Amino acid sequence: MSTLVITLLLLSLPFSNPASPPAFSIAKIEQGELLDKAKAATLEVFFESWMDRNAKKATDGSWIILYKNDEFLYWGWTSFKILMSANPTVKEFFKTPMVDIQEKFPNYEEVHGNSIREKLEAVITKSVVQQAKVTVKLGFKAQLIGETIVIQTPCTIKARGEDAEKATYNIILNRDNLDLIKLEAI
Repeated sequence: MSTLVITLLLLSLPFSNPASPPAFSIAKIEQGELLDKAKAATLEVFFESWMDRNAKKATDGSWIILYKNDEFLYWGWTSFKILMSANPTVKEFFKTPMVDIQEKFPNYEEVHGNSIREKLEAVITKSVVQQAKVTVKLGFKAQLIGETIVIQTPCTIKARGEDAEKATYNIILNRDNLDLIKLEAI
């Protein structure tokens, strides 16, 4: 048998550990099934997880909204039983009260880790004296405080012809439209 065929067969094997909890079908959750299996999570837990969301890599695994109704927003981390599977699953998923989300984080669909990271790169780039490339990675510290998102982020600033420099910033953004309220290098 050729190496390619063996490799393809290995990639199609389930990546499951007999001791691991069962995975839940995203398709079933999206149809409103299995909702009783969701774990309760506060708005703070949802927000922290949502800041790690990388919408551009959803096929590799990312936090996604699975289902919502008047009472709860259901969300989880995507995974695949089989590497080449078209049936993503979640090992666990969560529910956060919609009343909390609507009151304190109403624009969650547009405001997530990637949108924040892009905004941070834009505002830091504007604050740098010379033209430079600013790189912010997911994993920055963010808190939802009132109508603001308070962020502390490390970043790398690379000016043309110079070595990259590491810097840290405290940034406050409007939680709904990501308008800059305050930027401070620390």
